[in-house]
Amino acid sequence: ITEAGFHGNDVVRCQQELRRFVRLGVLSRRVVHVLWHKLPLTEAHYDNALLMLGNAGVVSCFLKEDGENESWVAVVPSRLPRVPDDNAWPPLEKSESEYQLVFKFPSGCPPGVAERFAA
Repeated sequence: ITEAGFHGNDVVRCQQELRRFVRLGVLSRRVVHVLWHKLPLTEAHYDNALLMLGNAGVVSCFLKEDGENESWVAVVPSRLPRVPDDNAWPPLEKSESEYQLVFKFPSGCPPGVAERFAA
């Protein structure tokens, strides 16, 4: 991480984001910098590389709304856990209920289905 140019508090945050990538497949800009730090890329190269990965279907990008702020989150579907994290969804209100729909494909999940349902 320090070899990629991160120091101080950025190291701790980068370690957290790397753990999140390993557990949940969330690909942050810091993680991309760590994974590709030996390549001679500029900021514009990173933007174009992430765009290319999205267009190729390697990552799925989602708009994350946090109050008034909006940002994009990239997820690598092949790294999504089989069992969701306990904190994957916010807790339900008392007036809400939750349902589950399960599909079983005899020959495995068709390409692209996981990415479409991840949203």
